[in-house]
This record gives sequence, structure tokens and C-alpha cells, in this order.
Amino acid sequence: MNLSFKILITLLLVGFNTNSYAYNSSKCMNGAGKGFLFGGVISTTSFISSTGDCAMIGQTEHDQKLFLAMNLEHIKLDSARGAGEYLNSFAHLAKLTISETNTFSRLIQKNYSFIFKDNDVNGIYARIKSIKG
Repeated sequence: MNLSFKILITLLLVGFNTNSYAYNSSKCMNGAGKGFLFGGVISTTSFISSTGDCAMIGQTEHDQKLFLAMNLEHIKLDSARGAGEYLNSFAHLAKLTISETNTFSRLIQKNYSFIFKDNDVNGIYARIKSIKG
């Protein structure tokens, strides 16, 4: 690899982390180094390989939508019943307490036809958010 290619890759990594949906430069650069190059590279590595606020993994909305997409039929079944492991897992991703999960499950069951009127994951997520408050 020649030097100009390495510089290009480094600049792309720094640019990627500052423009990603999960990256918050004021929050995530703390402790990662304030330098343009090293702070950005360390934060990019954390974004790709970690969980939490400065990471690609662990973002509540993203995780919930992904979980919905992968388990839609199971979530529909649990929602119709008003309880179940998939619905509980979804509530856990939403960071709900146990009592909030019970209330949430009843709301989902009560509004089942409204929430699951189609198979559009973004629409389902938005309708769940609208009844959850």
C-alpha cells in the first residue's frame, strides 16, 4: 500500500464516523483523544465494534426495527396473545421495565389490527411508538 492510499483510507474513516447516524462527536470524542486523526480513528473503531451510545450496535431504534424485521411473525403471534418471549425481547430492546412491559403488551394486543395492518417494519415501528407514547 502506498502512502497516499493509506491517507485516503484514514480520511474516509474519519469522515465516516463524523457523518454516521449513531456517532455523536461531542459525546464520543471524550476520552478518545482530541486530535483530528487519532480521536477520529479510535471513535470509528468504537463505532464499528462496540455497543452503546457511540456505537453502531446498541442503538434502540435500529435494534428494534432489526428485531421486528427478523421476527415479525413471532411478534405478531405474541402480540395477538398479549404476551410472549418475542414481545418481551422487543420491550427489553425498548428498555422498558417489567411493569411497563406488561402494560405495553396489553396495549399491543388491544391495538393489534392498527399496528399490524401491513408488513412494513417502519410503519409497524411508528405505530407502536404512537401507542406507546
